[in-house]
Amino acid sequence: MDKVERLQRRLERKQRKQRVKTITTPYPISYCMTGDLNGNALRYMFPCSGKITKIAISFNSKPKEVVVVNVNIEGELGVKSEGFKLDKKTYSAKVNIDVYELDKLTVSISSTEAAKVNEFWIAFLWEPIVKDASVRSFLVEELNNDETTEK
Repeated sequence: MDKVERLQRRLERKQRKQRVKTITTPYPISYCMTGDLNGNALRYMFPCSGKITKIAISFNSKPKEVVVVNVNIEGELGVKSEGFKLDKKTYSAKVNIDVYELDKLTVSISSTEAAKVNEFWIAFLWEPIVKDASVRSFLVEELNNDETTEK
């Protein structure tokens, strides 16, 4: 019976020291452009491989004509292009675009004078691959005792 009780105490101690890992992602990439909405708006280089999971676009007002937003990703594997013809004030979509280390993102805009928009916002959610993400380890007790943890 003593052996069983000792084993039970050991198991209880191990349960109290249970660990949890968290990964903080995705990272937002955001840009705002005002004035003449023609030409290159945003240029960004990815420091590591990952995936773009969402894109959001907003204008200060609803365009009176179609505004074309081109998203190009250039790298060793070539160029990937995605074009958006927008006639709404806001646009949001889930996407699944793989990016690789040192790929270059360029966003360009084509609009006419009649479109009458002079402010452009664009944002991406980018998730780096796990090997480059920040991985932190916590004791479950630490998470439960942390006042900043949401309940």
